[in-house]
Amino acid sequence: MPQKKIPTPPIAEFPLYKVILLGLFGSLGISLMSVAVGIPARGDVMLTAGDVIIGIITFALSMFNGLSWRPRRSYKLRWIAVLVGNVYISSLLLLAGLSCWNALLHGGWRHFLNVILVGLFVIAWFLPMISSHASKRLSFMQDKLSFTLLKFGGPVTLITTAGILGARFGLSGSTGSTDSRIIAMAFLFPLASLSLVQYASDYLWPYRPWAKEDE
Repeated sequence: MPQKKIPTPPIAEFPLYKVILLGLFGSLGISLMSVAVGIPARGDVMLTAGDVIIGIITFALSMFNGLSWRPRRSYKLRWIAVLVGNVYISSLLLLAGLSCWNALLHGGWRHFLNVILVGLFVIAWFLPMISSHASKRLSFMQDKLSFTLLKFGGPVTLITTAGILGARFGLSGSTGSTDSRIIAMAFLFPLASLSLVQYASDYLWPYRPWAKEDE
């Protein structure tokens, strides 16, 4: 029987110029996040080559995702584009969290936590294969939490709040508050990464190209 088809996202209907603009805004946002995370560790350096490279990769992947939904593109290519995008963003969040923890911990504790977080990251990606029930249950809980948060204002408000918090942790405060900002980001970034991984893996699993309709 034929496999299930992943739902068509709004970007599939965007003209090319909107796809390009979306890629530019996305790359700018990711680069700014990278700058905000790095400032506590590198002092007054506002932009590095790494931040620029991250922005370029983000733009390239955004274009790949957008162009994969143009007419006559294969379903497998579209599924891979969605998968790669989620892997990339979740990996950036995880690396940001690991960088913060590595700045706080030393010796064996640093390596121990790195192994734990990377292990959880891998398990989250394969959770639908390991336990479909647990994966669906966690996704349901994330949906419930999202609906609760949306009652306070909607997506724009939440995104604005997240941006303000990111700027606050990354750019403001005195030197003495650096540790507290790093601690906050050390918890927030891995949590965001693992949440995204779990939700994306549960979403994408039923639509994998090799799946059958009755799975």
